Amino acid sequence: ARSLVHLGDTGGSLRRLRTDLDAGSPLTIGVIGASVAQNGGCINQPGQRCMAYNGQTAMKFPWGERRPHKGFAVRLLELVNATWPHAGHRLVNAAHDGTPAQNMLPCLFTHVPRKVGLVVIEFGSLALHLHLPAVEAVVRKLQGLQPPPVIVFLTIRGLCKRTPRQTPQTIRYVLNSHWELYTRNETTAWVRAEHEFTRVCKHYGVGCLSLYEATIDAMLARAPGFSLEDVSLDCLHPSNGRHGTDYLFDTLVNWLERGLGLRGRGAASRRGPTAAIGAGRLPRPMHPQNEDVGPDGTCYTFGHAGSAKSPVSQRMRNVPWRSAQCDAERCEFVRARECPDANSREFRTSGPPPGWSFCKRSLNMRGGAIGKISPGVLALKPGAELEFTPDTRVLSGAADDPRLKVQAGLEFLVSWEGMGRVALRCVRGCTCHEQRLDAHRTSNVHNESIFLRHFFHLRGAAADCTLALRVLNETSSGAHKFKVR
Repeated sequence: ARSLVHLGDTGGSLRRLRTDLDAGSPLTIGVIGASVAQNGGCINQPGQRCMAYNGQTAMKFPWGERRPHKGFAVRLLELVNATWPHAGHRLVNAAHDGTPAQNMLPCLFTHVPRKVGLVVIEFGSLALHLHLPAVEAVVRKLQGLQPPPVIVFLTIRGLCKRTPRQTPQTIRYVLNSHWELYTRNETTAWVRAEHEFTRVCKHYGVGCLSLYEATIDAMLARAPGFSLEDVSLDCLHPSNGRHGTDYLFDTLVNWLERGLGLRGRGAASRRGPTAAIGAGRLPRPMHPQNEDVGPDGTCYTFGHAGSAKSPVSQRMRNVPWRSAQCDAERCEFVRARECPDANSREFRTSGPPPGWSFCKRSLNMRGGAIGKISPGVLALKPGAELEFTPDTRVLSGAADDPRLKVQAGLEFLVSWEGMGRVALRCVRGCTCHEQRLDAHRTSNVHNESIFLRHFFHLRGAAADCTLALRVLNETSSGAHKFKVR
């Protein structure tokens, strides 16, 4: 099948997986990536967006149909359970919307359990924002586990491009534009990303699957069952196609059956880097900066004020925070409010509320449909200040060290519409240079909303390092929305 770009090492981790399953051992399946991976679904992660794709929750599709949708990851778990029944098999969907590989890297094992047997990776959907060396770094971290899990890249591409006028190749008209399919001879960010995935797969002996390779020729030929509505009506997410998830799951089934020797003969390769991987050694990195990818950091989320429970992961904790509204002369702390409702009369008459609010879902500033689950803390007015206090000590319980240099990161939403600017500074317990962040980004290829991680250094390992984030009056978009998570 064309979807099978690289089978992976059938003599190493795949053989070990088959042996463990045949012996009756439980399997943990991990899923990492962005929204396409989230749409793979989950079955025991209350409050997470992936639960909408568990096959039990009715959802409305772009073509008007309303029914439950079972994602590819839930189907994969069911396939494993049907073939090797075990009450201990489990699925951990650690994907987060709008999150490229470099964002996930510092907190990888905060999201994915270290005892995991199979990891499905989907990084292709955010190719426009992907730092390619981070892909290899994620694989090196995963293969550093003992025993290393089976890894497979399940990749999609952006399928369509805008055109100024209608042509015989036009397949859709939406957003005031005509759209055509990319052809095979065009070089795009998605092509470059998938080329990098293939290099990584061959270098480390892991699987590479491509939905594009499985469907594009039939789509270009306009074959029955392969229209844009059949594969991915929004040109990106297979869950928005009548058969997109079916095709995506079929690529996984074909790979798993071949890799585990359930049908046909797997093209086993016992030479090259896989022999070293089996012995607990990694091959030399393709990118020099990945020689030492480093350990995970201490990772926090912004959740409900005063709550220790993270809205993102059971293995994360909330950072303490409080909210204020400031003018040129003073700041006044304000009570944490519920997420504003852009459809409400109060919002339309009085405008956005002061300070910062926790929002479980994305906020549609133009009103209308409720947003997708995407927890974080949000501000809409200039002068809104967020104070938060992470523990910057390397080891919890260690003594404070005001001289220690610490790398920190702040994840914030960037988008093409209505986004603002903030100033970030250290207030007490630690020191850093003031920095300014602009969340307004546009693209000539495809406008989308994603989360980026801003890295910076501060001095002072302290149990109470307090930082402040203030929304500025200046803006490049005409509005002031800012969201962190």
